[in-house]
Amino acid sequence: MPYKKVIDTARAYNTTLRADDERFNFSVRVMLDDGAFFFYPSAFIHKFDDNFYCVFTEHYNFHVYHIDDLVAIDEYKQTSREEIE
Repeated sequence: MPYKKVIDTARAYNTTLRADDERFNFSVRVMLDDGAFFFYPSAFIHKFDDNFYCVFTEHYNFHVYHIDDLVAIDEYKQTSREEIE
């Protein structure tokens, strides 16, 4: 899928998301091959074909990454202190 189509699809999908979507109970960590590191709270990962990952966030819109730029992309379940103890 070409990058422009991924962006257009992600933009359209982003408009359908609601703040109470349970997928926002996760956080996403992205590490790029140039050493950049991003952490998105209240976010989830969606994979577009074999080349692109999109991170949808509750408060910071969406971000698209090409597989060749990624060192790692991980999703973490958010837990409260009460759940841990």
